[in-house]
Amino acid sequence: MKTLKLSVLLTAIASPALAHPGHGADPATHWIADPAHLAVTAGLAALAIVVAGVGLARRRTRTRRKSE
Repeated sequence: MKTLKLSVLLTAIASPALAHPGHGADPATHWIADPAHLAVTAGLAALAIVVAGVGLARRRTRTRRKSE
């Protein structure tokens, strides 16, 4: 169930960014076809990975503390 919630959250966050039509390009490929937008997309993906990693690390720490 938590995976579903995370998937819905990530989709809700990404939907407005992916809907950006910009410069008459196809919305599905615009964010990776333009080098400047590709950099933004890669940066946001990296940030999402870092945030998820921090969240998982905090969760593991909390679980360990409860079991001690």
